[in-house]
Amino acid sequence: MIFILGGFWLHPVSFFLTGLIILAGSQYEYYLMIRNTGVKSQVIPGILTGTAAYTISTLIAAGIVPWKFLLVIVPMVILIMVIELYRRDNKPFDSLAHTLFSIIYTVLPFSMFPFSAFSHTGLDSLLPHGITAFSPGIVVGFFILLWTNDSGAYIIGISIGRHRLMERISPKKSWEGFCGGLILAAVVA
Repeated sequence: MIFILGGFWLHPVSFFLTGLIILAGSQYEYYLMIRNTGVKSQVIPGILTGTAAYTISTLIAAGIVPWKFLLVIVPMVILIMVIELYRRDNKPFDSLAHTLFSIIYTVLPFSMFPFSAFSHTGLDSLLPHGITAFSPGIVVGFFILLWTNDSGAYIIGISIGRHRLMERISPKKSWEGFCGGLILAAVVA
């Protein structure tokens, strides 16, 4: 928690690196979960595409490169499709779907974080920098609310949780925990 908040808050470069590490870890974790179902996603091309998308979105948000640079992602996605044509896999469509879904599910939201931090003023970073409009406050606040929600849901769910939310997906989550996390996050917000 301190690593994440400190990394996002310290400096624009640490903001970028912290987001990149979290993104790559999230994608890798997703691909490991999918591997347990028997589907062999393209881990390295997927993570490389995610890394490129996050890097380009950070450079765009910082005003270093124009929006046209996002077009670099198109050949990378096409390359993932071409690679799948030559792989010897029993479930090529499942592999392709999960490889691309990770890019949509994890990369797209993480690639929006730089746009929340650059070109905004407010909470300043801890170390001085030459970027006039960089404020990581929205992203730091997002993570604080996320952890608050998780903590509230856990504490209330363990204490008084009786009615299961979605047993098929997560058997121990409860409606009481969901409401507790929501209320605690609203109070902190």
